[in-house]
Amino acid sequence: MAYYAHGYGIKSNQGSIILILLILVSIACNSQPIPELKNRGLSPAELKLFSDETYASVQTKNDFIKWVAIGQALSVARAYEESNAWFERAYLLKLDQRTQDIPKNEESFDDYHEVSMLLYFKTLNYLQLGDVENAMVECRRLNEWMQPQNRTDLARKLLAEDPLIQTLMGFVYEVDHDYSDSYISYHEAEQDFEAEYKNLLSKHVPQQIINSSKQMNLLSAASEYNIAASENFPYGQLLIVWHNGQGPKKYLKGPDFKIRCDEGNLVRSSSNVNPYIDCLGNKLLPFYSLYSPNYSSCEVLQDSTHIHCELLEDVSWYSIHTLQERLNSNGIHVWHHGINWSTLPANIFYAVVPLHAGSNHFEFKAFGAGSTSKTKSFTVEGDGRNQAYVISTLDSNPLVIPGRGIGRSEISWSIPQGSPLLEIQNR
Repeated sequence: MAYYAHGYGIKSNQGSIILILLILVSIACNSQPIPELKNRGLSPAELKLFSDETYASVQTKNDFIKWVAIGQALSVARAYEESNAWFERAYLLKLDQRTQDIPKNEESFDDYHEVSMLLYFKTLNYLQLGDVENAMVECRRLNEWMQPQNRTDLARKLLAEDPLIQTLMGFVYEVDHDYSDSYISYHEAEQDFEAEYKNLLSKHVPQQIINSSKQMNLLSAASEYNIAASENFPYGQLLIVWHNGQGPKKYLKGPDFKIRCDEGNLVRSSSNVNPYIDCLGNKLLPFYSLYSPNYSSCEVLQDSTHIHCELLEDVSWYSIHTLQERLNSNGIHVWHHGINWSTLPANIFYAVVPLHAGSNHFEFKAFGAGSTSKTKSFTVEGDGRNQAYVISTLDSNPLVIPGRGIGRSEISWSIPQGSPLLEIQNR
């Protein structure tokens, strides 16, 4: 629970007492032991993944990564309230650090993105608990976190263009019967897909987003003119989210870098530039180690009816895309050394399913190479509520890229004649 002091008429000695209490609370939070993750129902692969992430964060003294990794592990184990307590601790820590670490003229997208994903997990946890009120609180936080502070606030601008967050907000607003804001979020997600994933054949606007946007637009218009209208799902809907694979891990180690960008042009599809050529002598470009999920597709059955899950976000692609946008925008940007939140899922798929009265039986099956598969069965009651259910298969292996070794991601630019592209210097 967070307390906000307004400070009306507090005497100096009272203020000192409050300060001491806050320090003691902070010490108690920081000294809280790491919860035991064994016997929590995690698979051996998940247990190793989260244990490795937690160990790395302890070694580098990165409390934020430690706490979000614990929060995510507990969420996968379906200990939602305990998970959100750790996520909240990490969120408050990042709020405190935000103004201390980065000068105002430098932008760090990574910090903003990890906080948005923290709030994303918290929102899903509350939805799975059926706590719509607190899910709305996290949505408002997400909305505030994505608002650019000025025209050059690239980090928040990139967050605002993330269709994953907009889609989640659209669903939560829909659950809360706020059809106007729901339509705005779904419509933003639809536009983001069209703009950011343009010409990528594997990524297109999910049909579910298009359908939800149209329906929320109609309900919003009806509400505006005081016309009685309601959704066509008397027994509620189920939001199914599949978190698949492991996200990219920072490859570059060492000191932080300042990156000054000046009129760089990103190569999107040019036959004149070989994308394997490292324009900067391979000093900057290997930013991430990438991983290949063990499972590539899934099948969902609702009482023998096939449900189609659509790709909502490719986290590996999105990380590299936002990195390219940062490096090709004028100004100073920061690449932080150390570990990142690498247990984020590589791919996020979703479906929204109308429920029927009574028990709805679901069977989820993920498919990998050969005959590899993983099955999860669950039951949801159709009682008129909109609900959520998250499935995680984070098993991954390092991705081997021909000519570039294991997991290295490289980015190439065309460089205008006589124009400096990047200047890298140790902080």
